[in-house]
Amino acid sequence: PNGAVKLKAGAREMVRLLCVWTGGTEGGLPRWILAVLAGISPGSGTASDYLSKIKAAGVVVEENGVFTPTDEGFKLWTNPGEMPSGDELLQRHRGAKLKAGAVRMVEILRNVGGEGLTRGELAEHLAAAGTPIERSSGTFSDYSSKIKRTGLVVEINGKLKLSAAWGYCR
Repeated sequence: PNGAVKLKAGAREMVRLLCVWTGGTEGGLPRWILAVLAGISPGSGTASDYLSKIKAAGVVVEENGVFTPTDEGFKLWTNPGEMPSGDELLQRHRGAKLKAGAVRMVEILRNVGGEGLTRGELAEHLAAAGTPIERSSGTFSDYSSKIKRTGLVVEINGKLKLSAAWGYCR
């Protein structure tokens, strides 16, 4: 990165992602997708803090909930690189944010794609993959809540499936 603007790594990553995505053309990213791609839970105080700081620094603008880089934002990066791959996106949310069982849930949902799985079907897939977690257990409930809170997964009509954020990966 270039420039004298002082931002935390996560905030800088948000600006970098915007520079890569827009490439100088029109069209930015909604707040929640930007946060997910940066490895930050979209509803967290961290996401709000970083977005406030990058707006205050004048490196992004927000219009109708969509963020785009300014000329100053583009100056931070001579070569912003690429959007994260699906594997990189999942890696950004591992560790302290998602335990191994929750990561396995996301991996299974990636593999089945499309319409997603009911909680019961996901529990069956977990057992078949050697990670038996009872659908009625507190662990299953905790993990499914966490994968939704990260923005990686959504629940629609009783089915867990990958969120739209995955569509922004290379």
